[in-house]
Amino acid sequence: MAKGHIDGPVSERAFLARIPPDARRLLLGDARTIRADAADVIFAATNQPRVGVLLVGRARRYLAAGDGRQVTTGYLGPGDLVGNGALFGVGLLAVGALSACVVAEFQAERFVRLTREDRSTSEAFSEATTALVREGHVGLALTAFGTMRERVAHHLVALAAEEPPAVAPVIPLTQQRLADCVGTVREVVARTLREFRAEGLVVTAEGRVEILDAARLARVAVGRWTRGIDANPAARRPSTESLDASPHAIIGVQSSGLIVYANARAERLFGCAVGELVGGIIDRLIPLSVADRHHQALAAYLEMDRSPRPMAGGVEIPAVRPDGSDVPITGRLAATDTAFGQVAFVTFTERGYSPT
Repeated sequence: MAKGHIDGPVSERAFLARIPPDARRLLLGDARTIRADAADVIFAATNQPRVGVLLVGRARRYLAAGDGRQVTTGYLGPGDLVGNGALFGVGLLAVGALSACVVAEFQAERFVRLTREDRSTSEAFSEATTALVREGHVGLALTAFGTMRERVAHHLVALAAEEPPAVAPVIPLTQQRLADCVGTVREVVARTLREFRAEGLVVTAEGRVEILDAARLARVAVGRWTRGIDANPAARRPSTESLDASPHAIIGVQSSGLIVYANARAERLFGCAVGELVGGIIDRLIPLSVADRHHQALAAYLEMDRSPRPMAGGVEIPAVRPDGSDVPITGRLAATDTAFGQVAFVTFTERGYSPT
């Protein structure tokens, strides 16, 4: 099991940012963290409702028949509501990981009760359901009426929409996994990719597809089967490239203490892999003697202040590493809206560190 990091500011489908803070705290208070590797089933198509929010990674919704056949109906990115068919009343709907994923799973009964009692939660759930139905309609129509070229192009464009902006978006997916998404066999996808390569639309390597001409590929995806519908509704999400490239350690923390972002420098500073930081609680990184005070200060900052300022009044505190050692650090807070609601991004500087 593994994980990565948060992606960008709030998107229109970001569920947590659309519900009140009290509802968010109620759902996340005892949420269960699920970590899934690529190709793992996150929520199976069962009679038991399962629901949560995707914190890290990319996943897909798909209909799974009893004989093993699958039809992908949509893709999910950080901030999206994740639920199986029993939650949405869509029967065979399941959710599977396309990359290393982290999901915060809510108590289903509590979630359903909130959708009935809280207007904002109800509206957010209704919008998520509408998006699911719309994307499912496109996916099923494409499978029924689209050519194989249109189907493969559609899935590539939808997957590329989850990638950070780049001159040539790279989709880290094997041909077999792409075939699973398209709902065909690997040989058919391989043949279609050869055609796209010959046309200068993509280049391929083991375990990846690089898109060279996204605009032309999108035109192939639309095809002649559409009638006034958006065949590629996934919107590109802003990236966190500036945070990722920072010479300083940066983590993003919710008021609950849940870490939803960490960059590579944070991994080196805290002696803990990014995949172990994200989805954990910030209390593990600070001494127990100040944990309660720190948690209260963080919650108050996100609720009342949110202006950039030094952490702990600029006082140096020790960061605790998994091996029991510590390193003196100072930090600076800056809050912003993200797919997970208000998040405090903390930029750490360790004693004696120089980025040059």
